[in-house]
Amino acid sequence: MEKLCGADLKRIQRCAVDVTLDPHTANTKLILSEDRKQWDEVSVLDDRGRLIRTFEVCNVNQNPRLQDNWLATPFLFRFSAPRVFVTLRFSVRDCASLRSPSPSCRETLTLYYKQADSQRELEKTWNAEPSSGEKDTREGWVKIDTIAADKSFTKVEPSLPHQYQPDRYRRVNIKTRSFAPLTRNGFVLAIVDSGACVSLMGVSIFYRRCPATNRYLASYPATPSGAEPTALVPVTGTCVPHSQAQGGSAPRMHCNAEGDWMVPVGGCICEEGYEPNQNGSACLGESQCKPYYQQVWYTF
Repeated sequence: MEKLCGADLKRIQRCAVDVTLDPHTANTKLILSEDRKQWDEVSVLDDRGRLIRTFEVCNVNQNPRLQDNWLATPFLFRFSAPRVFVTLRFSVRDCASLRSPSPSCRETLTLYYKQADSQRELEKTWNAEPSSGEKDTREGWVKIDTIAADKSFTKVEPSLPHQYQPDRYRRVNIKTRSFAPLTRNGFVLAIVDSGACVSLMGVSIFYRRCPATNRYLASYPATPSGAEPTALVPVTGTCVPHSQAQGGSAPRMHCNAEGDWMVPVGGCICEEGYEPNQNGSACLGESQCKPYYQQVWYTF
């Protein structure tokens, strides 16, 4: 798997792209839903003493129908990736620890995505969508999953009023989900709160691909993994210089969902006067081969 090589929420580069809320590694910006600006952007020190940006929301005692707090990315180009992964880092307060526990309190977040061909298209539809709290009725949005917290904290210190605190680092939840198939130019991802007391510390968005490689004397281009978790994407290789396909059929390999090459079919053989190197990535002529020196020991 190749990690995201970009650090800008507004772009997914041609290799896997990492999107994070950490200002030391990214120039990011999340967008609050225009109808529900309930998330607060807060700068705090992490467990290593670094200043980080978090997004927080804690409106557990409000009317449940008003608990529809959206936090969205800008438009992200998918390039050729049919499946995209997202990893969230967040902490959640235990509902039972609240002074006045609310029946509407949640310890979950919900992920949605929406495909489009441009940021402009999304902006038009965003402003036109209903804000009645019925998330599933928002046109074009597809639910990825409701993510439950495995770890939670129980109280907030008066001297450190923010929900994220360094000593809670061990109670940070790290969850990864994926969504597919992606067929349009790009998408926007939304993180929706429905009544939790939560601090969002990081978002990473990436896709998996098999790296460009030379194997069995054939070259294979970098290839995104398939849309399905069990997909094997067939890729036709090109014989390296001074070689030809064995048996007359072009060599093939398959890219699996984890970004690994597997199931080779066929291969190439070096032409006369050439021989393969040690890892099978090239055919070497006589002038390229390492000379062999015979060492002779004399005894007297």
